[in-house]
Amino acid sequence: ALRSGLKAGDIIRKVDGKSISNLSLREVVKRIRGPRGTVVSLEVDRPTDLTTREIKIERDVIERKAVDSTYLKDHNIGIIHIRSFLFHETPITAMVREAYEDIKKEAGGQPAGLIIDLRNNPGGDLGEAVRVTGLFMEAERVVTSLKSNRSTRDLESDGYPIVSDNLPLMVLVDAGSASASEIMASALQDYDRALIVGDRTFGKAKQTLSPNLKQF
Repeated sequence: ALRSGLKAGDIIRKVDGKSISNLSLREVVKRIRGPRGTVVSLEVDRPTDLTTREIKIERDVIERKAVDSTYLKDHNIGIIHIRSFLFHETPITAMVREAYEDIKKEAGGQPAGLIIDLRNNPGGDLGEAVRVTGLFMEAERVVTSLKSNRSTRDLESDGYPIVSDNLPLMVLVDAGSASASEIMASALQDYDRALIVGDRTFGKAKQTLSPNLKQF
């Protein structure tokens, strides 16, 4: 979808020329999915430029690392890209620790700055996001969840950061940043631990409470 030009915020109107207006989400997904190597045609509206376009996507098996890292030698800055907070065997927290260790090896120690890339991160396990947040700041309340009976539950970070408290942090977000990734970004911003840069996020985090929760 990314290679074909589909963007966050595009509104799907038709799949293979047939309207999906009266279908459930499950039915739409069933129509879009198919054998690897086959092509599906989507008619989408793009609100950003008020256009309608046809996008053809070759179906494939999606395999990508949940976390990876890049070191910008010329600037002595590390980038940790966290694509999801879902994991099957290795916790995302462990992956982030490993990614930062890789950056430190290349930098010969702590870098001059660190970028946490949460763009197009749809969220995942909230507890895992809270633990990852704790890798970058002291023990604090990361989020408060409000239950249907109006009771609340505070989730706090472990408070064993892998970086020094004076290391400059920047968090990248966009319209594809949602749920747990919004909560992580919000917490790091609320406690003045990181600068948030990017586009307005998806907004799912409005369903929860944080000391100063917001769409960015």
